[in-house]
Amino acid sequence: MKNLQSQRTDKMIRDAFIALLKQKDFKNITVTQIAQKVMINRQTFYCYYSDKYDLADQLTEKALGMLEELIE
Repeated sequence: MKNLQSQRTDKMIRDAFIALLKQKDFKNITVTQIAQKVMINRQTFYCYYSDKYDLADQLTEKALGMLEELIE
């Protein structure tokens, strides 16, 4: 299980990514922009995700899992 600080950082990364998606197209979002929004180093981002596609995939999987639970 991740420690509390890691959980917070991961949530901040996800929240920043979602906020950026509301402002611009996925193709125009960079890891640098996500990191700047969270005020972390780009390398910290890469400790959690391999790239923005990995982040998007994990968020999609989580959303689908939640939807699946609601359906059941």
